[in-house]
Amino acid sequence: LSTILLFYSHYFAVLIIAVQNLYVLIKYKTLRSIIPKWFLSQFVILLCIAPRFIKTFSHKAIGEGGPNWIPSPEIWSPLLTIFKYMGLGVQIPNSIVVVIAIIFLLIGTVIYFLIIGKEKWMESLNQLIAVFKRSWNIRSETMLVVLWFFVPIALTLIMSEVLKPMYLSRYLICSAPACYILVALLI
Repeated sequence: LSTILLFYSHYFAVLIIAVQNLYVLIKYKTLRSIIPKWFLSQFVILLCIAPRFIKTFSHKAIGEGGPNWIPSPEIWSPLLTIFKYMGLGVQIPNSIVVVIAIIFLLIGTVIYFLIIGKEKWMESLNQLIAVFKRSWNIRSETMLVVLWFFVPIALTLIMSEVLKPMYLSRYLICSAPACYILVALLI
């Protein structure tokens, strides 16, 4: 019931439904006992939101309807969304500044590699890989929050490129609480 009401309160809530289903798909083995109930609930949700979803999606996302004033998202739009969630008023950086920053990063990396040598570089790389392997076994709750934060942003960015521009930070407010939870976990 809450998922249906969520959808009818904002169309972008369909992204949260996608997150929920992706989470169940990833955790399928551990959630095997509730899968029949999950399918039943998803079927009911689909029946309840299908008429409005089909009408809205075909009219606003594919058809001529919907806002035409939204610009195509930039590559750093997700980063700016995070900054907006944090209350930081950041302007879009100039392309030249971004290119210069990337060049300095590459030059600094090469200099660091030359100073420490190939053996230490490979050792530190192996340590980094080991850390990622150990942290891959994150708790289920943390995985859900990570998905809740990144999936709506990524899907909206992809749909903005494939269909028509629809990426606005305020439309993705549904992932802001996940951002705050992740920051709290990092702290």
